[in-house]
Amino acid sequence: MDGEGFGQRTFSMGEYLDWKYRLLQPKLGFKARNEEEWLGWRSALEAKLIELLGDWPEPYELNPIMVERVDEGGYIREKVLIQSEVGMAVPAYVLIPKTLKPGEQVKALLCAHGHGNGKDDVVGITQGEARRVFTVQQHNYDYARQFALRGYVVMAPDWRGFGERKVGYEFPGRDGCNVVF
Repeated sequence: MDGEGFGQRTFSMGEYLDWKYRLLQPKLGFKARNEEEWLGWRSALEAKLIELLGDWPEPYELNPIMVERVDEGGYIREKVLIQSEVGMAVPAYVLIPKTLKPGEQVKALLCAHGHGNGKDDVVGITQGEARRVFTVQQHNYDYARQFALRGYVVMAPDWRGFGERKVGYEFPGRDGCNVVF
């Protein structure tokens, strides 16, 4: 690999990526030295982010339906279905601390799961499967449950292609995340 400023061949991805990083000149790199420059940078970054996110969907009536209510000791776990758009429902858990008094307002969190079993992981639902129990324990993954026990109202939905929304999501030889994306 004979690259400008590199000058050698290598098999090392680490050295290669370090070299490529040093050549990188981000269009919106942060170089502000004062508040005025920072405000200008922030404005440009926000505009670019909104552009890259693309069109926002039209607001839609959620029409929530509670399908399950379970007493988990320190909180109540409700399973709800919300309508996110025409033809698409989203299952989610809402965790409500028992310490919450009627009419009281408390902080709320949207707990996003990573790859895995969807909303079940973050609320600590393992179905008794040893691998799921291990994963939740190893990664401290039941953080939605932990936040509910600390007094937060929590919502944990299944993102597209995960948990209950994985049905019909098998694409042999393809990464399902890329297909859904």
